Amino acid sequence: MVIRESNGPIHNGIMLDPRSESLSPTFGVSLVRELRSLLKTERDGAGDPAVALGARPLATIFGDAISSDGPSIDIASAVRGVEVGGFTAWPIFISYGGSSPRGIYVPIYNREQIESTLKEFYGSGPSSIRGGINEAIRNIGQHGHRQHSVVHGECRFAPAALLTRELSVAGSDGVTHRVLMAVVTDEGPGITHPERSMLNGVGSGGGDDAIGMGFEMKGSLLYLVKSNQGEWSLFDSLNHSNPDKYAGAKTLNTRPIGADEKVERVAAIDLPVPSVGCQKIIFFAHPSATADEARGIQAALLSALEPLRR
Repeated sequence: MVIRESNGPIHNGIMLDPRSESLSPTFGVSLVRELRSLLKTERDGAGDPAVALGARPLATIFGDAISSDGPSIDIASAVRGVEVGGFTAWPIFISYGGSSPRGIYVPIYNREQIESTLKEFYGSGPSSIRGGINEAIRNIGQHGHRQHSVVHGECRFAPAALLTRELSVAGSDGVTHRVLMAVVTDEGPGITHPERSMLNGVGSGGGDDAIGMGFEMKGSLLYLVKSNQGEWSLFDSLNHSNPDKYAGAKTLNTRPIGADEKVERVAAIDLPVPSVGCQKIIFFAHPSATADEARGIQAALLSALEPLRR
């Protein structure tokens, strides 16, 4: 028998499971509780402060801020974030931005406030963190909504949201580092095959080839995504191998993607499963972290999620 060492608390000779109570929770126990509170499928009464994405429609988080059936783009893009369950949450609206019969739908949200709130993680120049979050939001406009009757110049709540909070994580060097947890969630049709969807490149307009989400994962530490089959997949963003759709560097020429090509996940993860839509949970190191520090932080996060692996 292999005995695993752990820094977790031991009481009466029994290692406490992070899914149960702990007298002095470690970071791992706290993170698991945080994720379960974020996703749980039952609330403990109307006063329960948890986000509980699996227990209520997103509209209930934002209340009167999204009550209008068709706000203007200016109004929708000025809706401010709200505090819920330790997160700051911003609603995401959908507008029609094209003239083709197929239609081009775009997400509308308070970019200015998000930029200001996350400025220490985004920085002032090009940012893989900004790019990853914005790409996940853009994907809602492409595939993560059911507002196909919205007309040009108006908006409707997708329903969708961006939720963020900052974590403090002790890396393998023993130093505490800043980590951003970003959650992009919607009530659309969801993702069928995450391993396939995580391939690099640009998917077809209708999502028929089910690829193109790789850019969302770029620059992150870990990427958790729920499929519409009811399973959570964990992707290692630092060590994964992602075959590219493009035929070569600095070219838009694409090659056929094989039917068996995919991005291997680290594991399936045991977390509550919201019955509607798509949920993505992305962890980012602060831009000041070195490559070695990022790997140490990632190792700490992987260790925290170890009890949830299936």
